[in-house]
Amino acid sequence: MPDPVELRLSMLEHNLHDMHTRLQRSEETNAYLSSKCQMLNEGLLRAHQWSYDLTGQLIVMVPDPANPIHRDVSSTQRAIAQQIEELRSLEESHDAFFSSRPPIFSVTDTNASVSPRQLPQDESRRPSLFSNSSRPGSSF
Repeated sequence: MPDPVELRLSMLEHNLHDMHTRLQRSEETNAYLSSKCQMLNEGLLRAHQWSYDLTGQLIVMVPDPANPIHRDVSSTQRAIAQQIEELRSLEESHDAFFSSRPPIFSVTDTNASVSPRQLPQDESRRPSLFSNSSRPGSSF
């Protein structure tokens, strides 16, 4: 029968590897959705710019400011300009958020083991259990 401590450690190692895999998949999905969001934002910005240009052409066609069509088109053009500015501010805040946030697994080595038991440990940093139990007064 395997040692219960070894069994627990192997289960912890398995769960850690599973969590690492899930987190990596989540990061990849997040990056994919972020690129899709940026693409949709750019498309929306182009559509708004096209609408703004069309309203400019309508204003040129109806130059009289007293005309109700000219007033309606001018107010629509102002509303579109405000929406364009809001879209640009969203794009800037989105870029600032993702540029300041480093990816979680950017510097991990894919060949490295997930288990700390398989990595060389600095023995002066953590003494073994046997040296602790040999001290007088210990109750191990």
